[in-house]
Amino acid sequence: MGLSRRQFTKEFKLAAVRRLEAGVSLAEVSRGSEVNPNVLQWWRREFARRQAARFLGMGSGDGPKAA
Repeated sequence: MGLSRRQFTKEFKLAAVRRLEAGVSLAEVSRGSEVNPNVLQWWRREFARRQAARFLGMGSGDGPKAA
């Protein structure tokens, strides 16, 4: 049986990014949230780029597409 991908809520992602912005080290946030540091860095970049628009819900989807 294969591994399934974990999905994180918008609130979880924002909380992790806020901890990083508050000065908590990447390693500490990674260990505490059990998320790979590379994923945290990606969330932080996307948050800065899109100001939370990326975190519309579960998973990594972009949300509804404009027609």
